[in-house]
Amino acid sequence: SDASGSFNSPTTIGTIPVGEAGVKNHTANVPSSTAVGTAYRIRIYNSSKDFASEDNGADIEIINKGPDKVLTNNSSSSFERR
Repeated sequence: SDASGSFNSPTTIGTIPVGEAGVKNHTANVPSSTAVGTAYRIRIYNSSKDFASEDNGADIEIINKGPDKVLTNNSSSSFERR
């Protein structure tokens, strides 16, 4: 989503290859041009069926941290933006 949680202009941050459905962990890369914000959301979009899942249900924050930015979901996990 964008920084306010809207999916009007979504950004692809990862893909799941055909045949890997059901795999629970995938890498996602937040683009370096992503603005700092506190209400980002993630959802899964199936392009072959034109279907989007519900969003992740919790705000994700992208914050400045030195020259990099950090993606956090207010849990013990944080992700460095590349």
